[in-house]
Amino acid sequence: MAFCVQLQPFIHQVGGHSSMLSLDEATVCKPLVPREQDFYKTLPESVRKFVPAFYGVIEVRVLQEEEGYVTLTATPPECYQPQASREAG
Repeated sequence: MAFCVQLQPFIHQVGGHSSMLSLDEATVCKPLVPREQDFYKTLPESVRKFVPAFYGVIEVRVLQEEEGYVTLTATPPECYQPQASREAG
């Protein structure tokens, strides 16, 4: 069963890609180019633990409200499970 989540700006970004968004406390969404997608799909199992997890591709929906506020939502891939932050408390 698919569910929709509201995305938030990724506030810890210091450079690189534009428009990075937070899906949950430990998962970010960023623009994806075909070459990068191919990299994740063909990555050998022996090195997967050394690279960020790739859950798949999502389409971000933009809803602009009357007051000018913008809400970003998306439906995560079926294999996605919400993640909590791994930071020590």
